[in-house]
Amino acid sequence: MPEKDGERKAYITVFLSLIFLCILSLLLLLAESAYIAGERYAFQMAAASSLDSVMSQYHRELWEKYRILLLDLSEEEIKEQYQTYMEKNAFADTEGFLLQSIQAVDEGGYWIEKEIGEYMKYGIWTLDWDEEGVQEIEEEIAGAKQLSQIAEKYADCTKEALKLENIVRKLEKSFDKENRYGEEAERGIQDKKESQVEKAAEKYKKENASVQKLLQKYEKIAETMRNKLEGREEAKEREESYENWEEVSSWASEEVLSYDSYVELEGERYQEIVELVKQSESNCLMLQTAAELAKQAQEAERDDEDEEGSEGEDVFWSEAEDALSGYSKLEMELERTEGDEEKAELLEQAKEWLDGEGLGLLLGKDVAISESRYQGENLPSSQKTERTRKKADLAILTAIQMSAYIQAYFPSYLDGGSKNQKTDKHSLQYEMEYVLAGENTDKENLKQAAKQIWLLRSGFNLLHLYQDGQKRGEAEQLAQIILGSGGLAPFSPILTFFILTVWAAAEGLMDVRSLLREEKVPLWKKREDWKLSLEEVLQLGEREARKQLEGGSGQEKGEKGAKGRDYEEYLSLLLLLQERREKVYRMMDLMQMNIQKEQKGFQISNCLYFLRMEVSGKKEHFFFAHRFADKSFLLTARVEKAY
Repeated sequence: MPEKDGERKAYITVFLSLIFLCILSLLLLLAESAYIAGERYAFQMAAASSLDSVMSQYHRELWEKYRILLLDLSEEEIKEQYQTYMEKNAFADTEGFLLQSIQAVDEGGYWIEKEIGEYMKYGIWTLDWDEEGVQEIEEEIAGAKQLSQIAEKYADCTKEALKLENIVRKLEKSFDKENRYGEEAERGIQDKKESQVEKAAEKYKKENASVQKLLQKYEKIAETMRNKLEGREEAKEREESYENWEEVSSWASEEVLSYDSYVELEGERYQEIVELVKQSESNCLMLQTAAELAKQAQEAERDDEDEEGSEGEDVFWSEAEDALSGYSKLEMELERTEGDEEKAELLEQAKEWLDGEGLGLLLGKDVAISESRYQGENLPSSQKTERTRKKADLAILTAIQMSAYIQAYFPSYLDGGSKNQKTDKHSLQYEMEYVLAGENTDKENLKQAAKQIWLLRSGFNLLHLYQDGQKRGEAEQLAQIILGSGGLAPFSPILTFFILTVWAAAEGLMDVRSLLREEKVPLWKKREDWKLSLEEVLQLGEREARKQLEGGSGQEKGEKGAKGRDYEEYLSLLLLLQERREKVYRMMDLMQMNIQKEQKGFQISNCLYFLRMEVSGKKEHFFFAHRFADKSFLLTARVEKAY
């Protein structure tokens, strides 16, 4: 049956309606998808913006004092504030999770060092060295300290050797006395004088007891010296690991080898001494027997004084003479020093004073030293956790930049609070010294810093003495005066080395004294820069000379225009060689100490450098809503932020 015109038009209307509905649904779906994408993008932006807002609450005092950005908030405070900022960004009912955080103390202080490095890029600094020259100066400093340590090690052995030589001289005198007493006893027997024989035997016995004690001292000192020399091989292996060992050893190898020769010959001499002491003891026993027989001869003489031609007395005297048949004179064939004992004693006393009370010259009564002490706990440098032990692979800062930062933001003994802030707000006043030494009192930090500078200066001074033929000749001449014509042959270069070591240490003490008086001291000295003569070094062994020297230890200022490096520059040199982690953690110690003066309970270990968060929330669909379906969709975002 043919279709009617009205029916055909209805088909078209329905078809167009369905097409329009599909197109409208597609458009609404696209709009809803765009809405969801926009909301998710806005949610991501809000999440990042909220984290930025949280991180903007960095610790203000840390920034103002040290240019360090760290967040001092707990996890709950971070979540709470993050939620607040999300609400302000039109996203309520969200929930945030802290996925990861990096603390200031993590990875060996790497992140603090990174922050300092970023800041130092844009700072204006006057650096004493450039990148190319720093390696060379580090090697020079390491070499000087190393040579000073080697010299000090062998100086201790030389002091023991000097004691041995002194004992040998005493043994020689004792043996001479025993020989005289033996001769007196022999004459007494020949002259039949019982009292003379008895007195001589008694004196010999007393002197033999002294010889036995001297032998015991000799053995003890020799053992001490050998023990010190045995530890030398292990130390030498460590020293050879330095790149500059070859250069340093070129100066000291001759003297070091002399110790081996001395020890070998000293062992031979010891055997001779033991044989002589045994002979002395044997002689003593023979003299005691002869004295007893002489006494019996005297008694026999009194008993038979009325009898003429008594043979009893003669028998006893004959037996007394026979008792000494095995007696032998103690022939001193030992090689021993026969020179100026007074100068040797002065040299030893000067060394003893330098090792003991010498630092008192630097920190004398006239020098004002801070009594500040830190008594707190939980310092970053004392924390040993898995997080702090882990170390970053790359050091961000160069040693030069770190030294420049420390010098700029941490006061020293001579600073007086002119850096960055007043030192009355600091727990410790000598902060550069603390970074170097790590003690809890200013006095001890200054003492340790001065010792390290002293060690450094002693090494450079010793190198100068080796290069200066005139001064080295003076030391060799003094060694010859002390030794005289005797002594073991290898002891001459050993004693020369000891004299040069003492001279370098004494000059180093004067250098540190000058630095503490705000004078400058050149790293490599010229002859005109030298302060002490060898005669003045020997005078340090005299109490009166030391008192006079200590009397001028005030803190009067020296010439600032002089060439060389000042006290803080020497501290910076030492900081160049300090282990990176130790340096950074002690800097954090100081930051924590000083902020705790105004903010009790502050712990830099709780401060955060990096945050990674995950946040989730819901948003209602704009076009799509159905009673049987969820009217909202899930929004999630992961954001992270570091300073």
